[in-house]
Amino acid sequence: MIIRGAEHLPPAANQVNQLMMQLVYEYNHDEGGDPFLREARFHVRFERVHPFEDGNGRTGRILVNRGLMRAGLAPVVILVEERAAYMDLLARSDYDGLAAMLRRLSEAETERMERFAEL
Repeated sequence: MIIRGAEHLPPAANQVNQLMMQLVYEYNHDEGGDPFLREARFHVRFERVHPFEDGNGRTGRILVNRGLMRAGLAPVVILVEERAAYMDLLARSDYDGLAAMLRRLSEAETERMERFAEL
């Protein structure tokens, strides 16, 4: 399978189940620490496994937001003007850079929600 706009070739279909089981196991045992870094690591690895024929990016972002919200943090939205930087961080598997972006976007969303609540 070829991923549009990416240089990464996902693993063979017969490896996906094992890789996803390993990813989920490691995610479930990755407790404590920075939740943004945890979600960044998961997101990069999920996108590299690319378990579905279509919708991997959307699914990955939904799972990241689920993890952030479970940690009591605001979900993130990757805006059009952030997309190129986001895709670059994913392509380079830059966990720290992606974690910083998730933190910044989550904090911005928290501020938006607080302003809305004041109306």
